Amino acid sequence: MTENKNYYKKKLILFLFIITTIFGLLSLFGYYSAKIQDPLQLLSAVLYGTIKLFLFVSPISPEEKTPFIYEFAKWAAPILTSAFIFTQISNVLLHVKNVLVNRLSAKHVLFFGNSEMGELLIGNLQKEKNYKISLVTKDFLDERLKNKYEKKGIACYQLDFEKSDKNEIKELFSTLNISKAKYIFFCGESDLENFSLYANVIQRIKPKKSISTYVHCESGTVAGYMEELLKEERKKEESLKKLDSLHFNQKDLTVRLIMEDELVKKSIFRSLTGLSDIGSDTSPAISSYKASDISPATSSATSYTVSSTIPSSMPSVTLEAKDISVENMDEAIRPPHILLFGINDLSLPLIKQLANDATLSLRKNTRLTLIGDVASRNPDIQNPNQEVDIQKVDMQKVDMQSMAPMTSLKRALEIDCFDLGSSTEEWKQQEKLRQYLKSIREESAPLLIFLMHQDVIQNLKALNLINRYFENVPKIIRNVSNVDLTKLLPQNQGKIRSFGDLSEIMTGEVIIREELDKRAKAFNKSYNQASSIAGMGEGTSWNELSYVKKNSSRQSASHAAIKEEILKTVLKGKSSQEMRTYLKEKFEEFARLQDLQKKSKEAFQKEFRAFLKENPVLDFLSRLEHKRWCNSYYAMGFRFGEKKDESRKTHPCLIEDWAMVIGEKFDICHPEYDLLSVFTLFQEER
Repeated sequence: MTENKNYYKKKLILFLFIITTIFGLLSLFGYYSAKIQDPLQLLSAVLYGTIKLFLFVSPISPEEKTPFIYEFAKWAAPILTSAFIFTQISNVLLHVKNVLVNRLSAKHVLFFGNSEMGELLIGNLQKEKNYKISLVTKDFLDERLKNKYEKKGIACYQLDFEKSDKNEIKELFSTLNISKAKYIFFCGESDLENFSLYANVIQRIKPKKSISTYVHCESGTVAGYMEELLKEERKKEESLKKLDSLHFNQKDLTVRLIMEDELVKKSIFRSLTGLSDIGSDTSPAISSYKASDISPATSSATSYTVSSTIPSSMPSVTLEAKDISVENMDEAIRPPHILLFGINDLSLPLIKQLANDATLSLRKNTRLTLIGDVASRNPDIQNPNQEVDIQKVDMQKVDMQSMAPMTSLKRALEIDCFDLGSSTEEWKQQEKLRQYLKSIREESAPLLIFLMHQDVIQNLKALNLINRYFENVPKIIRNVSNVDLTKLLPQNQGKIRSFGDLSEIMTGEVIIREELDKRAKAFNKSYNQASSIAGMGEGTSWNELSYVKKNSSRQSASHAAIKEEILKTVLKGKSSQEMRTYLKEKFEEFARLQDLQKKSKEAFQKEFRAFLKENPVLDFLSRLEHKRWCNSYYAMGFRFGEKKDESRKTHPCLIEDWAMVIGEKFDICHPEYDLLSVFTLFQEER
């Protein structure tokens, strides 16, 4: 409604301006034509007189008798001019207000560059939280768009780094108070533009507090250059260590959105329901909590941020090893069968994330079946069983038969492929799909189905056929048509979700993921403290971690929901507070083991193995974390190697034999780190 008012307001002003101009011209022509004979002088006098009307000067003496249209023009012209002047003044004052409020705010967010993604993110951030936003663009914004932004509290600036001198840039940075910003986004139209903006900013900024920067970058190569640039600049400017740099692209953001959907999570959680039978047989003992029961550890390990303070009145939860074992827990879990219909640009990022988030069992991998027409697109691959480097796979051309033995992901997922054949014979594709769905209905029915074809019509056709066999199975459907499918999709008790709108992913919840980062940073802090106790140095601060290590911590945080669901299912009926109490107690026991590590590594390793044996649930979750860690590294293209080398993508701990990890490879792989990730579960949001 507000937009309509502004539209009609502009139309009204334009109408008044035209009428006033016409009345002024006509009345002055009638007045001067009786006094001036020369046509050129007459034209000049009429035009000049009309201009004077708008400049608050009457061209005709008040004593002269004038017609009504002149009197109208004499009053309307200066009013219109005043309105214009006051509008400009109010715009300037509004900008000054926005500048002052934004630079003093603790939630100041800066945007460099102007693009569709940036505009959507700005709008969503304002809706989500009370962020104060400033926008810096290379070119001048359209006046209408600029005024729209300023009215919403967004301070707009124009700066071209290539054409501006250092004093102009310094003045703008000072005005923005950039060194105290909360977040900085780089959302230009291209990767190279964002790289240029990023380079110009970090070469000049001197952060006074921790700042997170988010760079839109579709190219992994350009993102790598940014990482190297930041590393070099930190050698020159120490304060840049306070800068946390992240890169995002549309495909990864879309996968994040999908995997965070409650329908997807609950579908994966269904694989854990068998654990409830174990939990019912092992009703955990509840005993009174006494401060004397747990003597505080004397080492610095007690400072780990793993739990909130536990009230002295809270009961303690203990598990009896005789009632449960790693083996029967793993046997009770049934990893899901997931169908992925349509192979395209989103397939590889989704498969990589599933390798991490769908790690549920120690011995059984999640089964993923890829369905589509891709074999005909890659005639160069003659051997269907050849190994393929995951990092070089073009998902637009990949042969589905080559997907199963991919060297990286084949260890993390059980990947099957079903080729529908050429898309030119649609009726054959439909018949093949029907036969396949019929064949898996009894023995290997899917728990989750992704309909990822770029053509939404193909997705709808597949959905219609799939619903005949798996109507109640949750489905995620891709829709990039900008058409609302709500009325077209069947009403399956909320078991169908559609995605594909850019505005859905350009949100703080998807890009910033504040809570997930808090959990990842807490784990890194615990890791560093354990590293110090083990005599391996102080560790690396979060901002200085490499992309690989940050991603590893974030993936661990992302998988926390699975581990928490396992605990909740086994300890059926217990509250989150009781879970925290249990983990708090066990952490205190582990902290005392850390003291032992200072005296004797051999004794620590022996006691650590005994600790896990006495606590089978913690043992299972630690093993699961190690398997998840391996899977996440497989998804990044890593392989086993004697030396840890991120550039060559090798790591000596890519060993799935847990006995070896806690045995001969203990000093290299440090399984206590896997246990630490378990102690960070059920954190209270602060």
